[in-house]
Amino acid sequence: MEGVKVSIDRIVVDFTNVHWTFFNPLRQWLCDFYNAAFYVKDKGFKYRVRVREGKHWAYLSYQLVYARLARKHTLRLECPPDSLVHFQSWISEIGNHATEILYVRSDVAFDIPLPLSVVRPVFDEEEHEEEEGDVLLQQATSAASSRILPSV
Repeated sequence: MEGVKVSIDRIVVDFTNVHWTFFNPLRQWLCDFYNAAFYVKDKGFKYRVRVREGKHWAYLSYQLVYARLARKHTLRLECPPDSLVHFQSWISEIGNHATEILYVRSDVAFDIPLPLSVVRPVFDEEEHEEEEGDVLLQQATSAASSRILPSV
């Protein structure tokens, strides 16, 4: 197909064994310098920092909730590729304080130059098949229960 553009919308990277004595001052500096939002959560990662500067953004998450009590934890960075370049100075410092840098995932976008009027949703048939399957399952369940339970 002609004119299809593929782009990476987000990159997710884990920095392992980042010491608390590095993360805490970094978090404070990001909150002061970028007016970043800081959250403490009880699911997934415990500490989260959301950094925004113009069109650039980055999310930092630190210490998995279920991780045992320690001074070193995983720090996860999520941001678009252009923000990696924009925030390179402090992101490289995280890399200097980590044992390993692990690629987690990327979000890939496909821009297809077609008007929506010519795009036919694929899920219509699947939903119809599920509805038929649900009816058959209900019929089978009611037949089985009528054989097991005595009729009143």
